[in-house]
Amino acid sequence: MRYSQVMIGKLISEKYGITQTLSKFAMKIVGETLRDILSENDSVVLQSVGTLRVVNCKERMGTNPYAKNTPIKIAAQRRIAIKTSKEMKTLINKK
Repeated sequence: MRYSQVMIGKLISEKYGITQTLSKFAMKIVGETLRDILSENDSVVLQSVGTLRVVNCKERMGTNPYAKNTPIKIAAQRRIAIKTSKEMKTLINKK
């Protein structure tokens, strides 16, 4: 299942007994703060989730999906990488 911001807001409001408006506001603040931190190339450690950081990807060659066997250059770009915590890995891989 894919959770939207609205669905997560409802879950937070139900679990902690706060209004959906307050949970939506809190999520907005957290999102903006993460964006600000990551835009300055700093990393974010979320104890139970993992570490978010910005990585630089070099320019590389790829294949045009619309014209088979036609090489194209994929521009260098910055991406967000996540290194999951041991706790999250254990939770996800629990059988």
